[in-house]
Formats: sequence, C-alpha cells, structure tokens
Amino acid sequence: MNRLFLPVMAMAMFIPAIATGADLPLAGFAQDQAAQAQPVYAEKCALCHGDALQGGDHGPALKGAGFWTAWQGQPARKLYSRIISTMPYNDPGTLTPDETLAITALIARTNGAADGPSHAAASELDAIALPPVR
Repeated sequence: MNRLFLPVMAMAMFIPAIATGADLPLAGFAQDQAAQAQPVYAEKCALCHGDALQGGDHGPALKGAGFWTAWQGQPARKLYSRIISTMPYNDPGTLTPDETLAITALIARTNGAADGPSHAAASELDAIALPPVR
C-alpha cells in the first residue's frame, strides 16, 4: 500500500467529525470575551443585525431558534469562519481575528453557550461544538 494513502485515509476519517460537530464538547466562552465584542458589534454589525442581535432591515437576527438552528452542534470554527470571511457586509474580511473571536463568543453566549473558564482561541474552535437551541 502506498505510504501516502494511509495518512490521507486517516484524515478522511477525521474530517466528518469536524464538519458535523459530532461528539465535540459544547462551546464555552468567557463573559469578558463576549463583552469585548460590544464596541466592535456596535460599530460594524448593529446597523444590519440590530443593537441586541434581533435583526433589522438589512440583516437577519443573530439569536433565537430561527437563526441558531442552522448553527447548533456545528464546530465553533464554522461560525468564526463565516464571520471573518463575509462580514461586515459592506466591507467583508476586515474584522481582525480577535474581533471575530469576540463576536463569535457574543453570538454563542447569546444563544446559550456556557461560561468558559478563559478566552477561546481560534486554534480551539474546531474542537468545540456550538450549543443546541435553548
């Protein structure tokens, strides 16, 4: 058997668990990490998504079952990746990694993520699942 085949096969078996969030621990984000998002959210997100993530004329709500059903159980990396690559709508890709982590934490905590003991790092997001709709 080709020596390259085995590592590729091992990776292929691992990728579905990451992609679906199966068997990952639920996300936990520190309150102060989510609080760091407030000024960035107010400046770059609230115009479209509302002051309290309730949605508005230009963007959907970022909380509640209508929004969260699509994200529950997914790796936190998926939400982070969506934000950092597509937001803000009028200037996509301009959020820093730290701003994006804070906004991810804010959205996750608003939708029921547990308290976390420390700030989540981008490198940890593949290993934690977003919580179910509450």
